[in-house]
Amino acid sequence: MRTGQERLTIRADLNHAMFDDKLKTNIQVINRTTSSTQGGADGYAYRQAMIRNPTDRILTEDGKWQERAVYFYDNPLSRINEATNDNTFREMRVSGSLDYRPIKDLSLKILASNVQNNNLNGNSTTFDHVNTTKSQLNGTASRSTYSNKENLIELTANYVKSINNHNFTLLGGYSWQDATFENFSAYNFDFPTDAYTLESIGSWFRIKKRTGGNDQFQK
Repeated sequence: MRTGQERLTIRADLNHAMFDDKLKTNIQVINRTTSSTQGGADGYAYRQAMIRNPTDRILTEDGKWQERAVYFYDNPLSRINEATNDNTFREMRVSGSLDYRPIKDLSLKILASNVQNNNLNGNSTTFDHVNTTKSQLNGTASRSTYSNKENLIELTANYVKSINNHNFTLLGGYSWQDATFENFSAYNFDFPTDAYTLESIGSWFRIKKRTGGNDQFQK
C-alpha cells in the first residue's frame, strides 16, 4: 500500500443569550489535522500510464524497472514505488461574536476571528527512480514548510426603522485584518547511499558542508 490518509477534525460551537435575549454570544472552535503518505502517484505518473506502450514489459530480466531512453517516457510503476511523499497539515480556527440590542431597532455587533495553519511536506526518491537512472542525481530529498496566520476584528452598528410605508436603514462599521505568511524549503541530491531519505536530509547537508560540498537551500 503506497497511499494513505488520516484526518482528525474537532469542532465546538457554543451559543448563549442573556438579558432577555438582548445580548447574544457565539464561540466556535475548529481544529483539523490531516496526514497523508503516498508514493510518486502524481499527475505525471498517470500521464506516463496513459502514453506507455501496453505491450512493454514492467521489469527487465535482472529485476530492474524497464525504462526507455526516450524523452518524457518513463515507467509509471517506478515513479510510484521509488518515490515517497509525506504531508502533514494542521489548522486551528477560533471565532466569536457579541450581538447587543439595547433597543428594538438598534444592533451593535463585534466579531473576532483567528486562523492559524501550517503545512510540512517531504519528498524523496531512490537510486532506482528516473531521477537517478536517467538524470544521474543519485537520489533526491526535499523538505518544505509554510505557516499562515490571519486575524480579523469587525465592529458594526445597524439601525433599522419603519415608519408607515417607509423603511430606514443606517449602517456603520469598522474592520481590521492582518495576515502573516512564512515558508521555507530545502532540496538536495547526490547521496552516497539509498539509506538517506527525506528524514535524514539535514544530516546529509552537514556531511556535505564538512567535506566541502555545496549546500542548496531555497527560501
